[in-house]
Amino acid sequence: MFSQLYCDLPELNQSFLDGFDRFNNKNFRAAIEQFKLAMKADGKKSGYFEKYLSFISLCEILNGDRSSLNILREITSADCCDADIYCNLAIAEFISKHRRRAFAAIDKGQKIGTEHNGLNILYEMLDTRRQPAISFLNRDNPINVALGKLSYKLKNSEFKSCDEYLWSYIN
Repeated sequence: MFSQLYCDLPELNQSFLDGFDRFNNKNFRAAIEQFKLAMKADGKKSGYFEKYLSFISLCEILNGDRSSLNILREITSADCCDADIYCNLAIAEFISKHRRRAFAAIDKGQKIGTEHNGLNILYEMLDTRRQPAISFLNRDNPINVALGKLSYKLKNSEFKSCDEYLWSYIN
């Protein structure tokens, strides 16, 4: 499930790979334990320390602890040059209903890793927008905005927005 989103996974630490398998199978608590073991094994001076910490934070967010979002933001505000960390931040921002920040994380990550599969997939998922209610009017026209909000509230169960698609992908 998650495995297609990441391209630069360290292959040096078996604990991390075990944790990623658990993460990929949505067993986030067990994944956190494995990621912590990987962090301890490699130490703070490891080039992967921030990556491990970002996966721990994302797992905590997926378990409902939104306070870990600040840790992810802090990691990327430093001199972060790992596109996978930005991928984790984009997922976390989206889950926390910060769509604009999710796009910003994707954009920054794509500047580092233009060929990053996960960031490109996330961008495609999040960038999908519905057609304006009145096609010959600009999307930002107040009539289209009002009708769009109304139709979003009244949407029928057959419509599956990109938000719902990403939620089903993550959950």
